[in-house]
Amino acid sequence: MGKALGLIEFIGYVPAICAADTALKAANVDLIRIEKVTGGIVTVKIRGDVDAVQAAIGAAENYASRIGSLRSVHVIPRLDDEVENLLMNSINTEEEIKELEEEIEELEEVCEDILEETEIEKENLQEVIKESEVLAIIEDSEEVSEDKVNDNLNKESYFIEIEEISKMSVKELRKKIKSLNINITSNKLKSLKKKELVDILLKYNEEGDS
Repeated sequence: MGKALGLIEFIGYVPAICAADTALKAANVDLIRIEKVTGGIVTVKIRGDVDAVQAAIGAAENYASRIGSLRSVHVIPRLDDEVENLLMNSINTEEEIKELEEEIEELEEVCEDILEETEIEKENLQEVIKESEVLAIIEDSEEVSEDKVNDNLNKESYFIEIEEISKMSVKELRKKIKSLNINITSNKLKSLKKKELVDILLKYNEEGDS
């Protein structure tokens, strides 16, 4: 008694092989079996001291989480003798272990490629997110700039109109007021001075803008 059992479930055989390789390299543990279940689920079983199994499971879990194939992990400390004997009876034969080791060696490059592709996809995703954030900031800036431009144009046109009105003669001002159908009698209009006529037009403009 004293040995621990580590169980790691994966979706897919290749990720299971790669994770088993990672676990065996991370700590002094023994590989009991790599077992294909159903629905593409593969279980990796390892055995060793409690600390070693936990370290190996942690390394395999970290690897699997990076490629998104992890299903579940379990560590059973201090196995009962009967359970341990049962597991030892189901352990792979030396020939099977040798085949697995050869398969693991062949798949190491595949594992590295998977990790590399996963990291590239994450980097690309981060770049897309950053680009989206930058575009959002640019759009907000453009909207703010457009609002400022419109405000400035409105102010400019307002001042231009004031200047044009100020340059008009009394006759032109009276004619302008009549053309706008401003509610004022002709006699009243004739009696007004230039400043009063300008004020009427400016007031009319302000009421029209509000």
